[in-house]
Amino acid sequence: MATRLGLGLPQNRQYDLGRDVPDVARAAEEIGYDSLWVYERALFPEPATQGLYGIEGLPWPDAYRHVAEP
Repeated sequence: MATRLGLGLPQNRQYDLGRDVPDVARAAEEIGYDSLWVYERALFPEPATQGLYGIEGLPWPDAYRHVAEP
């Protein structure tokens, strides 16, 4: 059985989602990646009065602050 490779697409604010994500997806397809992965948009509450997953005192990871707006 051959190894299949997938690639996670960039979705952070430093990217132009309308240009960079399709460019990366096309390049990945051209070089033979089997799948492309994205994550659901994670919203960072402002203010973060509720803990992560609704668990009191569980802090929100800073990475959630850097997800691009749709």
